[in-house]
Amino acid sequence: MTDFRLLQISDTHLSRVQPHFVENFERAVAHIAAVKPDLVINTGDVAINGPDRPDDLAFAETCHDAIAVEVISVPGNHDIGDNPGDGGTLPSQDVTIDRVDRFRDYFGADHWCRDAAAWRLIGLNCLLFGTGLDPEASQWQFAEDAVAGANGRPIAIFLHKPPLQSDPDEVNRAPTRFLTTAARRRLLGMAALGRVKVIASGHVHQSRVIDAAGIRYVWCPSTAFVMPERMQPTIGVKHVGLTDYRFSGEDVSVAFTKPDGMTTIDLAEITESYGKLG
Repeated sequence: MTDFRLLQISDTHLSRVQPHFVENFERAVAHIAAVKPDLVINTGDVAINGPDRPDDLAFAETCHDAIAVEVISVPGNHDIGDNPGDGGTLPSQDVTIDRVDRFRDYFGADHWCRDAAAWRLIGLNCLLFGTGLDPEASQWQFAEDAVAGANGRPIAIFLHKPPLQSDPDEVNRAPTRFLTTAARRRLLGMAALGRVKVIASGHVHQSRVIDAAGIRYVWCPSTAFVMPERMQPTIGVKHVGLTDYRFSGEDVSVAFTKPDGMTTIDLAEITESYGKLG
C-alpha cells in the first residue's frame, strides 16, 4: 500500500455532565464513516476535565467507540493536567502518574509509533515535557529511537501542543499555548536525527500550516469550539472541524474540513450561559 488517508481530530472536549460539544463530535463521527479513512488520530483534550472528573474520560471513550475505523490518541492538558510553562508558569492541574495511567486505561498508550504506507507515525505525550516524572525520560528515549530507527521513512509526529507559533527560533510569549523553549529545542533536535516532515498538533483551537526549516507544522482545529479574541487572539483561522491528510508515497497533502452540520460554537457563549467548564 502506497496511499494512506488519515483524519486528525482534536480538542473534542467531551463530558457526560457538560455535553455542549457532543453533537459536533457526532458530526465528526458521521463524516469519518462517510469518507472511510485508514486511521483517525485524536491529538488530545478528548475530555473537558479528565484530571478531576474521570467520568469525562469514560464518556469520551464511549463516544470514540462509535467511530467506524481505528482511533489512536495522545493526551491533552484537559485529560491528564498541564506541564510547567516558560518563565515558571505553573498549571492549575498538575500532570501526575495516576492521571497518565487513567488516560492509558481508557485510551491505550499515551505515546506510540507505527508505520503506515511509506511513512512512520509517532505520537507523543507532550504534557510530560518538563515535569521530571519518570515516564518523561523513557518517552524521550522511545521517541529518539523511533526517529533514528525509521530507516529512511518520512516521519509525522503528533502531539497536543504546537512546538511554535511561527518560527523555530522565536521567543515563546504564550507560556501554556506552545511547548516550552527547552522542549521545542529538544524535539527539533530529535527531529534532525531522521526525516521528520510533519509535526501535527491541536490545543490552539485554530487551524494553520507553517512551513519552516523543512518541517510542515499543522494545527488541527477543535471539533468543539473556538475561543473569543479576549481569551486568545487570532493567529491562524478560527473554525471547528478536522484535518484530512492524504499520504502518497513520500508526499502528503493537508486539508481542513468542517463536516456537514458541525456548528461553530464560541466558548464565550457557553461560559456566559452555563459558567466555567470543568
